[in-house]
Amino acid sequence: MDSNHISPTIKTGNEQLFDNSKQLGFSLFDFWRWSVSDILSNATRGRFAEFIVATATGIDMTAVRDEWGAYDL
Repeated sequence: MDSNHISPTIKTGNEQLFDNSKQLGFSLFDFWRWSVSDILSNATRGRFAEFIVATATGIDMTAVRDEWGAYDL
């Protein structure tokens, strides 16, 4: 077992961004708005489609999406 492995957790978007101990005045939600608001982009569109299928089929939405999983859903 790799003791250096970091397990991802579901985020709320309210997490604040810091530079060392100085709060930057931006949140994770601000980053999300900036980085994935264009749901027509090729990469985002695929993840958005996965989200639609996952919610429609009742897949557990409390787990973090596995980017490198053997299959998408």
